[in-house]
Amino acid sequence: MSSDTGVGLPYVKLVYKPSGKVIFTDEKGNSLLDSGIGQELYISGAEVKDTVISIKDIIATDKIYLTPRIIDLQEVVVTDKKMKTVWIGNKEYSLIKSYRPIEFANATMNYRYTALVTLPSKKERVVKAVEVHFSEDIAESILASVRVLGSADHRKVKKDGKIYNISHFRDLVSAQQVIEISKGGGWNKFDFREGVIIPKGLKEVFIVIDLLESPKVEVAVDFQLSKSGIYSGFYGTEGIIGVFDTSEEHLALVVEIAVD
Repeated sequence: MSSDTGVGLPYVKLVYKPSGKVIFTDEKGNSLLDSGIGQELYISGAEVKDTVISIKDIIATDKIYLTPRIIDLQEVVVTDKKMKTVWIGNKEYSLIKSYRPIEFANATMNYRYTALVTLPSKKERVVKAVEVHFSEDIAESILASVRVLGSADHRKVKKDGKIYNISHFRDLVSAQQVIEISKGGGWNKFDFREGVIIPKGLKEVFIVIDLLESPKVEVAVDFQLSKSGIYSGFYGTEGIIGVFDTSEEHLALVVEIAVD
């Protein structure tokens, strides 16, 4: 729960170390822990700082108090003038089915998918929605969430496998958007009703998709091949984030943005 408000934090990712087993808190921020699976928990979510905590300490207190992640949008001003809509990515690009889970530093990241998206150079930009193509092999409905992360100091992310610490990035929306992915996957839309305001000077954002339940398939999201300014990234345990390389193969997603 939040150390500021005492309120439970929903859909926070919990990874047992060293086993790698993944679970999530429920909509009220609760979760059952098993001390026989691991010794520590890596904790990651939209409203908290990435943290590693001893399972023994958690069981002793029956609660986890987490420091909220600060979201700084002070430099952003959105006017009431009419904005036009642009899309990054295209549903018409051919889909590529992957049969091998994404791995980084010997850790499988089948519950979390990450992409870096290059933004249009406009004064005002608001992300309205993100659409993702999930695998047709999904045999039963699952919950999934999306986060939008931006560099706190507006740094440009190198696309050569360079590792960054997640502390250098901020969630641009305070709560994860959660939707149900139906059996058979396909295109699914995360709709930001009030929009995600992009700070001035920010040239790119990470889109992070978390599966909140086991997909029971090797790979739950499809890929595309394009030059649309989308790059395959990683966001692993220990709070590491980055882009694999400049390959044109990336997660199958489309980002809808309103611009001035």
